[in-house]
Amino acid sequence: MNTIVLTDVDFYPVIRPILEILDAILWPAIAIVVAVGTIYCIFLRVKISKSDEQNSREKVQMDLVGTHHRLRTHLRIDIGVEDCSPIM
Repeated sequence: MNTIVLTDVDFYPVIRPILEILDAILWPAIAIVVAVGTIYCIFLRVKISKSDEQNSREKVQMDLVGTHHRLRTHLRIDIGVEDCSPIM
């Protein structure tokens, strides 16, 4: 009985088209996320400047900080995936 060992199977022809698609989609997706996140941060900054009450201003500022951290984390993950894709 012949057994197939996974090291004998070449997965590169199967994985290569998937990596090409991811490579083509990832950089435009990063650009879109950066653009939308920047516009949203500007919107929150304008909202802070227009708010009258201190409680409202603090809430919007917390939203701005949270948005900034989420955007930065998302970018780190996307760039990390892009950097690791040639290794796959």
